[in-house]
Parts: sequence; structure tokens; C-alpha cells
Amino acid sequence: LQPDCTGRQLFDTVCRIIGLREIWFFGLQFVNKKGIPCWLQMDKKINKQEVPKQKDGSIHLIFLVKFYPEDVEEELIQDITRHLFFLQIKQSILSMQLYCSAEASVLLASYAVQAIVSLYYTCRNC
Repeated sequence: LQPDCTGRQLFDTVCRIIGLREIWFFGLQFVNKKGIPCWLQMDKKINKQEVPKQKDGSIHLIFLVKFYPEDVEEELIQDITRHLFFLQIKQSILSMQLYCSAEASVLLASYAVQAIVSLYYTCRNC
């Protein structure tokens, strides 16, 4: 990408690379010089936003869920979309950004293990 590309151009490229079509739930976030998390504005050029550059001239952006659906089963269709939601919620719980009781944590962990084991046995039988 060119240094003067827009947030939309970068975001679309990222989504295309990972095969994501349900793009409206996600965004790119950065931490500005004051330490405040900010969403990359899609219509503005990246070099016109307050995205701090690293020493090597690169920028650090995080691909995150920006909007949560009301009905997950109905609105999240692609496997990759559900997987990205799972990863972010898991990270939010582990980093304590999202409170989860001990009982709920154990239940969620059991669901995660069940999904991984199920996927393992499905792939072994392919």
C-alpha cells in the first residue's frame, strides 16, 4: 500500500487477506501519543491521522471487533467472523478487560476445549 492510502484501503486489504466478508463488525485501532485508543478513520488518509510511527517508520494497528451483534447466531455467518469474535472475547476475559465470574469462566473454557477437540477429531478423519 502507498503511504498516503486511506483507512478504508488498508482495512479492505486486511479483510481480503484473511478472507473476511462480514467486515462491518470490525475496525483498526491504534494508541495515540497520549496513550488513548483511537479507531482509524476509514475516509481519511492514514498519514493525516494521529497514528504514531515506530522508530523504523512503521505503524502499529490492531484489528478488533468494533460492533457486537444483537443476535450472534443470526448475524455471524462466516466461520472466520465467529473465530475472530471468539479470540477477542477470550483475550478480553484473560486480560480482565471484560469481567467474567469464575463459574462462567469455567463454562466458557469447557466450550473452548470442546470446540478444539471436536475440530481436531473432524480434521483427523478427513
